[in-house]
Amino acid sequence: MKATKVFTMIDDIVKRIQKSDDVTQADMEKMTVQLTELADIYRDIDIQEENMAVYDALRNKGEWLKSQFSSKKSSDRIKKEINRYIRLLRASLADFRGETGVLLRFHRMFVILSLALLMLSPGMYGPVMSVLLVIPVFGALRGIRDRRMNGIYLSGLIVPLALVTGINWLRAGAGLFSILGAATSVFALVMIYMIYKVKDMFV
Repeated sequence: MKATKVFTMIDDIVKRIQKSDDVTQADMEKMTVQLTELADIYRDIDIQEENMAVYDALRNKGEWLKSQFSSKKSSDRIKKEINRYIRLLRASLADFRGETGVLLRFHRMFVILSLALLMLSPGMYGPVMSVLLVIPVFGALRGIRDRRMNGIYLSGLIVPLALVTGINWLRAGAGLFSILGAATSVFALVMIYMIYKVKDMFV
């Protein structure tokens, strides 16, 4: 079936944004362009039975968002909710297009890179730093699993650190750790590309 109720919902939200006094002119233009582009995309989307839960969630979130324009919300709150819905619309495209397999690969690659970083960091930064890294690593893993933007933000911090750590060990020329550092550096570069590739699949 076609995503009729979603793209008509998007059109309704665009009209409410254009009539709202809670959204600045600059924000209105930016959001309108993004939502109009998404509406055009959703007109060509076919919804499979296994994705009906995602489809219903988009409809329910859209209905809720429409109701927020009639309630007394601050302009910042309305802007935040609209941008969140835009991210949800973009992320859901991966489900409808059957492209979520890349998320599993991204998760597995991040696990491998994190393990390499945790192995290399004690000798480079000391054991305390290695222990402290566990917190953002697990935060990133949880965010990636749940497709939350904090997963992307945290991985965006950890991956460059892994790259720098790998390069430092490569320069140190310390035998096995130098080889692991080289592999970690290459893996981190691939992960930087992967972050760019999957970022729109997160909410």
